Amino acid sequence: MIDMCMCDEIGDYKQKLKDQIKWAYGNIVYAHTCHRKMAERYQKRHKLWQLVQIILSVIVSGSIISTLFYDAYYCKVVSSLFAILLTIINLYLKKYTLVEDAEKHQKSANELWRVREAYISLLVDLRSLDTTEIVTKRNDLQNWTYEIYKSSLKTDYKSYKEARKALKKKEEQTFDEKEIDIMLPNSLRKN
Repeated sequence: MIDMCMCDEIGDYKQKLKDQIKWAYGNIVYAHTCHRKMAERYQKRHKLWQLVQIILSVIVSGSIISTLFYDAYYCKVVSSLFAILLTIINLYLKKYTLVEDAEKHQKSANELWRVREAYISLLVDLRSLDTTEIVTKRNDLQNWTYEIYKSSLKTDYKSYKEARKALKKKEEQTFDEKEIDIMLPNSLRKN
């Protein structure tokens, strides 16, 4: 009778470990997607500001050239205003490191992807591991995740909302059986 109770407790504990690992996996998937969304947003923002810089540079150059041919007061005012605006944007872009921040978020996403894959492997291996091995691997993954979080930039609520939409509505991280089968080489396909 005691042995039966002990087996039930061990099985129950192993199930709780599995549930905890699945929960951690879900958190990693969200964090990975949040960092990807932040990186994408910073890259888009940087491209937009570059386009604005180019347009303003053309306007400023054209305005300055027009002052050479026309001695109109409004040409000088327009060129001065656009030059000031361009200077403000250049200073803004010098202060905010959009490209570097995008790269840092992408690096965090890449590192979290590796952790995510390790969690999937652990979930697959659960049946063949004893409880002590599972706990050790779980703790290693938690420490690995902590080290990534410690050195990564923070994400924001907007990236979380974008990640949630991507994961739940657009199903970005999911494939159905047919999609996976098509991606495999012919020799490995089911059909």
